[in-house]
Amino acid sequence: MNQWVKGVALISMLLLLTLVTVLTSNMLYQNTLEIKRHQTQTLSAQASEYARGGIALAEIWLRQNASLSMEQSGVFQPPGGNLAIQVSDEMGKFNLNNLRGKNGAMDQTQLVIFRRLLLALGLDQSLAPAVGDWVDADISSSGYNSEDLGYSMIGTREGRGYRAANRAMAHISELLLVRGFTPAIVDKLSPYVTVLPHTTPVNINSASQPVIEALMPDIDGQSVVQTVQQKLSGFVDIESFLKHHVSAGVDIPAQLLTTSSQYYLITVKASYQQQPAQWQALLSRAQEKETAAAVQIHTVWLRQLPFWATAPTLNNYE
Repeated sequence: MNQWVKGVALISMLLLLTLVTVLTSNMLYQNTLEIKRHQTQTLSAQASEYARGGIALAEIWLRQNASLSMEQSGVFQPPGGNLAIQVSDEMGKFNLNNLRGKNGAMDQTQLVIFRRLLLALGLDQSLAPAVGDWVDADISSSGYNSEDLGYSMIGTREGRGYRAANRAMAHISELLLVRGFTPAIVDKLSPYVTVLPHTTPVNINSASQPVIEALMPDIDGQSVVQTVQQKLSGFVDIESFLKHHVSAGVDIPAQLLTTSSQYYLITVKASYQQQPAQWQALLSRAQEKETAAAVQIHTVWLRQLPFWATAPTLNNYE
């Protein structure tokens, strides 16, 4: 009997020891995870600080270089990390908010330009009125069910549809809500279009061939791009562009073009101790006088991109 009692006691002690070991191991594991989580948060915060510093540096570039209308980039190696900055002139692209006229109606001139751009990129031209209906003020559909009635029948994860915005776009990712658009279409279109707070002309000094030819179908866009590249700072003003032989025969309202820019997309990719951080900002620049002190830089929007976005651009969508 004593042997049986001793056996039970031994087994009980072994079970208790096993339980204590499991609980201790679990506590150590949880503590290790918590320490790792705090370490990752600290490294990520430092990487984000580097990225925000990159945006601040881009602001300095814009403040010091009043004639900047081309892309500019820089790569740096701060202590323990890396920093890559890309500045893109957004006014060399077609502004989707141009489709909304001053009175809130769809701007037919801009609609034709956007149709040409879609055609040049091999995309369906019916996407143009769909975007126009999204940004215009009325609820009359110019496309295929591209106003409230059409969107109310679209199924979502919540099981219900939605309404057309009927206001200016805030970000290019809104295109994914517009009828007919897919991530692949937006990816293909995004190098040539932008979303800016108000109607803007296209900067001829930074526009690409498809955008130039969408604006002016009677001229060779590649010739314009090459002429700009041959000049140290592009065309000084629109008058000099319209008088140049490269634009011979063009018939376009001068207010649709410009040779200076106000909006810039800043893309920053940073890392600290191999912990990545990617940020983007849309900055506006206004200059009252020909001095750096008179340049005003404002942030239109600022956003952190997901860590899995290996090549951060505007077409990284959450």
